[in-house]
Amino acid sequence: MEYHIFDLKRHIDAYFQGTCSRSELGAWGKEAFYDLLTGGYIEQKKLVLYPFLKTISQFHLEENDSLDVYPSTEEEIQAIQRILQGKQAYSYQIVLSLPPRFQPPSAPLWERAKHAVDTLLRTSAYPDDFASLMDSILQLPRSDRTLFDRLQREIAAFCSALWDTDTSRFQAPLRLYAHRSNSDIRLLKLRDLLACYTGSQNFICLISYEGGEPTLQLFL
Repeated sequence: MEYHIFDLKRHIDAYFQGTCSRSELGAWGKEAFYDLLTGGYIEQKKLVLYPFLKTISQFHLEENDSLDVYPSTEEEIQAIQRILQGKQAYSYQIVLSLPPRFQPPSAPLWERAKHAVDTLLRTSAYPDDFASLMDSILQLPRSDRTLFDRLQREIAAFCSALWDTDTSRFQAPLRLYAHRSNSDIRLLKLRDLLACYTGSQNFICLISYEGGEPTLQLFL
């Protein structure tokens, strides 16, 4: 199912203009929310609508106290409309992971890279294929459609800043009052990024609405 923030605005506006019924708005929200929950959330344009679709998907329900079924209220839909119109700021966080069944075709590369970084952390010795893995990561095409794209961009930017292609080694960092550690904090960070990409670690999406436009940030 294809939808975007503009589709959400259009459906809500249509409801308050009287050209879309409560049941029609709720049914559309239910379909979109189901799509999001079953994999659509990896697309950034859909993930930023998560709490709104959850609310709208319950708008057309019939109240049933015995089953604990309570529909969303018109006031809640109006609050969403104000956020989308830029009249109200709003932010929320989502803790999530990326299950293997949604992995893109490049997934084996990231699994190999994670294993190589684990080996480097454990032995302090670069695996034989480490340089070729770094080259492959840095040469991947860039996109920004999905959360995989976003993490790939973060990993590539991180590796680009650290990796010395002439020596095939990570550059030595400058230090400024840094605490002593047995592990390279940069490698730990890279390992966490790779773990998020391969689905073995949770991460946080912070989504903020200002002026009706969403901004998505990732935190490990």
